Amino acid sequence: MKLLAVSTSCINPVNRELYRRLNQSGVEVLLVVPDRWNLGKGTIETPKGLSQDPQMLFLPPTSYHHRLYKLIGVEKLIATEKPDVIYLEGDPASRMSRVMGLAAKQTNARFWAISCENLPQDPLSVMKREGLKAVPSAIVKYWLLLQSRKVTDRLFVINDEGKRLFDNYGFKQVSKTPLGFNENIFKIDLEARRRIRRALKIEDDEHVIAYFGRMVFEKGVHVLIEALAQLKANPAWRLMVDDFDIYQSPYLKEVKMLIEKHQLEKRVIYIHANHTEIADYMNASDIVVLPSVSTKKWVEQYGRVVPEAMSCGKTVLASSSGAPKEMVFNKEWVFRENDAAGLRNLLVEAMKTPHQKSTAEEIHTYTTENFGLNRQVALFIDSLEK
Repeated sequence: MKLLAVSTSCINPVNRELYRRLNQSGVEVLLVVPDRWNLGKGTIETPKGLSQDPQMLFLPPTSYHHRLYKLIGVEKLIATEKPDVIYLEGDPASRMSRVMGLAAKQTNARFWAISCENLPQDPLSVMKREGLKAVPSAIVKYWLLLQSRKVTDRLFVINDEGKRLFDNYGFKQVSKTPLGFNENIFKIDLEARRRIRRALKIEDDEHVIAYFGRMVFEKGVHVLIEALAQLKANPAWRLMVDDFDIYQSPYLKEVKMLIEKHQLEKRVIYIHANHTEIADYMNASDIVVLPSVSTKKWVEQYGRVVPEAMSCGKTVLASSSGAPKEMVFNKEWVFRENDAAGLRNLLVEAMKTPHQKSTAEEIHTYTTENFGLNRQVALFIDSLEK
């Protein structure tokens, strides 16, 4: 089975693990990646293939817009390689989806894509949510979606609402898949827990409540701060968050002001870690919170931190916004979004009943079996064989 996959996320070598495992499983993978990309902080050249990577090719993009870019020469490459399946690791409402889907039809290949969407994308729905100004771009996006629908043989989605939406749009086959995490990185690691807690001067009897992720309004960090402000009388907790510069955005300044307003400065542990180091800090924590808040434009689409932290054996409390509630180990760990009092109550209960080793291992097993990269690879290969 020959797979030609196009991915912009694979400009970062850490995101190539899915294709490495597919290749190791006997799928002949050709991974096509832009030779350069701009994520908003300047154009960077893509690191070339590592020894463990599958065969890779690097093509120049016409632009850096995730819906309107095209990789120059991709049609000719498809015609030459004649893969069995062509996979766009990107949304069907895009120029690349239409280009690759048409090229697939000309070579008798199957064309697949993946979408993270969980909100209706028709112009009327977008207008109701976001107003008239959003309609022109919504029309373009919806037109691309309808054109791609004609040439898409399978669409992967990452949440239940996406499955419902794209079934209703009339896509041929819609399959739900996890965004698999690396089980070799996110796992129970007691040595890392001891090392990090010792370095951060965390006492054995202190509960570490952690937030990992972007510091933006829709991630609801302010809700977590308000909940913790109601637990000031409880001396046995600390808050772990990523170090941030208050001058980067008004929201970060607001979070800092909330911490100061509630006199929580001495309770906060600031960390700075990359994607692989973050697993050590997850192990050092006790309770991980994802307090996402829905907006007119966005509802939590996945929440990678949920399965990653659970794979480290942690209690993960998530708001009711979007997809995380589909993944949490215990449905009682879900609180109503924007409800600081409800989150406070869950935190109190979680600190009363710390995990036993067996519980942590049960959470880890549940998570790896359902949301790890091996699970994503198995679902992908199963689809290839159908």
